[in-house]
Amino acid sequence: MGFNKNLIEIAVGSVSNRGKLIPYSELTKYINKEKELYRSMFCIEDHAMEGFTSIKNYNGMYKLKHIIFDIDKGSNAGAFTMDRTWQFVKTLIGMDVKKDHIQVWFSGRGFHVEIPDYFGFDPSEDLPQTVKLTLHKEFGNEIDNIYDKGRIIRVNYTLNKKSGLYKTPLSW
Repeated sequence: MGFNKNLIEIAVGSVSNRGKLIPYSELTKYINKEKELYRSMFCIEDHAMEGFTSIKNYNGMYKLKHIIFDIDKGSNAGAFTMDRTWQFVKTLIGMDVKKDHIQVWFSGRGFHVEIPDYFGFDPSEDLPQTVKLTLHKEFGNEIDNIYDKGRIIRVNYTLNKKSGLYKTPLSW
């Protein structure tokens, strides 16, 4: 038992294709240039494979590998959203997050900002709620608070069918 495999839920081709549980280390095997790919925000315990249907229904321990901040375009112009993203990156740097620990991704419509777990969250059954409350307290409305237990997010280097673009890393 525990987190030896760091299991995550994936959805291949559409968010509605949920329910497949894989070790985090195997995620790249599912990247396909013609299909969308999503993964759960949290890792779950190895024993979860028994009777697993979706992370939405999972009631065990959660673990966080890294923190992803979501900054959606919404109805804003792309330039406004990009500026908002870079302002947020400056906020992180001002909090002593090292520049080389920050990776910004264009998600196909908005931006994802990824950092290591600077907060040091411990695995727990209520981790999704703890992360959600902590990030809201720390950042308020600067980011979309995407940390609920059932959330899945686009995988790096994969297609966004709505825009026809890929989630790609941005350089400094």
